[in-house]
Amino acid sequence: MALYQYGIATIKHLRPAAPTINAKLQKGKLVYKLKNPKSCAIGRSVLVLLVLVVLCVAFCALSGCETDPDPCPKKEVIRKTSPDGRLAAILQARDCGKFTTIDYQVLINETGQKGPGHGFFVFQADYLEGAELTWLSSRLLEISYQKARIFRFTNIWRAESKTGKTYVVEVRLKQLSDGAALTPQARGEAGQGKKR
Repeated sequence: MALYQYGIATIKHLRPAAPTINAKLQKGKLVYKLKNPKSCAIGRSVLVLLVLVVLCVAFCALSGCETDPDPCPKKEVIRKTSPDGRLAAILQARDCGKFTTIDYQVLINETGQKGPGHGFFVFQADYLEGAELTWLSSRLLEISYQKARIFRFTNIWRAESKTGKTYVVEVRLKQLSDGAALTPQARGEAGQGKKR
């Protein structure tokens, strides 16, 4: 009674009691009776739901479900294998729709990976023209282009293989045209009126 004066309810009144089993000996057999079967049904439902969630996660892990947070589709443009056959340089185009430019990304992966790659990009640009990937040696990659607006570039790629071997690749950029690397559109000059 004192507990209700201060607005506090006992645990007994907040949730149904846990199911309990009473065992009695009737006619030489042990008979079990379940008290409070309603809470047992709720517990069974939770258990079934938990088992279904675990099975879905296990199925996804075993079937190779990808959880790519990038909603934009990627298309492989160029794939070149290193001279020793262990690595692949991939140029992929990422298109996010008609209101954006196509984003080009170069990444390096082990040769066994299929499809557009996921991983660490060594090069990212838009307005890319005349791109080519060339392995000058097993650990030296050259990215050549005519024109591009480059957002990201790093001249080294490092990764550890499944066998524990560390791969280090040097990456070089080579502009093939003598003129400006940016197109007038990339500089924001396209579509403007004549200068006075």
